[in-house]
Amino acid sequence: MPYAISWEPRGVYKRFWGFVTDEEFIASVMAAQEDSRFDDIHYNINDYLAVEGFDVSMQTIEYAAALNIGARASHRQVHVALITTDDRIIDLARQFTAPGYASYPIRVFANLEH
Repeated sequence: MPYAISWEPRGVYKRFWGFVTDEEFIASVMAAQEDSRFDDIHYNINDYLAVEGFDVSMQTIEYAAALNIGARASHRQVHVALITTDDRIIDLARQFTAPGYASYPIRVFANLEH
């Protein structure tokens, strides 16, 4: 499993490394949303800085967007940060926030300092 989830007082921090596949990406989304602590978070940080390969399809992005839209129906106060300099992940983030897919506010940062 090329990700780890850390729960913080007001949010969740997910760190990814190595080669991330469709299954692992969706598993990380579901693991966070299915946890009872998800109802109390205000932020979700997804750190992709240690990712060496990212093979996540548009179909998986659409599925993750649907999961997020459903989760937002009961919990609207989450802001999502993607930490990456990988152009492919940045492009997928743009698609993830396109009309029809948007759920939570998402911003991309090049490092954790922001």
